[in-house]
Amino acid sequence: MAPVFSYQYGRRNHVQLKRLFKMSMGIILVSSAVISVLSFLLAEPTILVFTPRESSTFTLTLDGYKICAWNFLFCGVNIFASAFFTALSNGVLSALISSLRTFVCVSGCILFLPKYLDLLGVWLAIPVAEVLTIVVAIILFVGARKKYQYA
Repeated sequence: MAPVFSYQYGRRNHVQLKRLFKMSMGIILVSSAVISVLSFLLAEPTILVFTPRESSTFTLTLDGYKICAWNFLFCGVNIFASAFFTALSNGVLSALISSLRTFVCVSGCILFLPKYLDLLGVWLAIPVAEVLTIVVAIILFVGARKKYQYA
């Protein structure tokens, strides 16, 4: 969608920009929910491909997977936000979102959470990083909406 957003932004077609933004967010939110539900429903069969049910690895992996799968609810919006701001020629906001979700928040969560939550903290690192990043992404979406006129 980035080229379409860039094109409409370049044409200053704010009506189309708003329409595309709403449509994209709707698709992302619905698909994120569907993927999350499917990931929970298919957790066991997916893990069984890699390890037998009787192994301790299966139990450990299943527990961790059910925590990490929450990530799917949030990562779609974060990925879209980064690509969206790139499409609008705002590399700074795009890089901020991308850096937060892939390095800054993840590193901070991996360093901080296990100290207090042990192994649970390791499993929570990615979902918590995505939640922290989505808060920033929402703030940036709200803050930039008048400048780019997409909402």
